[in-house]
Amino acid sequence: MGFDSLIRSGIVLADSLTKKGLQATVSHSAFASQNSYGEATYGTAVSRRAVVSDSTELIKDDQGREALARYRVLFLGAVTVSVRDKLTINGRVSPILRVDAGVLADDGAQFVTEVFCG
Repeated sequence: MGFDSLIRSGIVLADSLTKKGLQATVSHSAFASQNSYGEATYGTAVSRRAVVSDSTELIKDDQGREALARYRVLFLGAVTVSVRDKLTINGRVSPILRVDAGVLADDGAQFVTEVFCG
């Protein structure tokens, strides 16, 4: 078993261990376009399970600027999220400050997605 296989197995295990009680439901609306007034429009919201940490931390946003993140959202699997998307956490729409994807070296497959929200 190679290192990448070990990582994949660990993510599956972490997902199964955190499903009951440690994962929250997050509503994810992907950015679709801008309307004629320049306002963002979004696709239909999708409910996703994720490990959500509610603690303030100073991070670098997607532009390299310092920003305060209120939530760290960890999707245990490959989830496509953009900083233009919208996440609703605990009933509150939170702007996405940065998205990090864990990628395996052997095949470039994404195995985890970490999102920092303001």
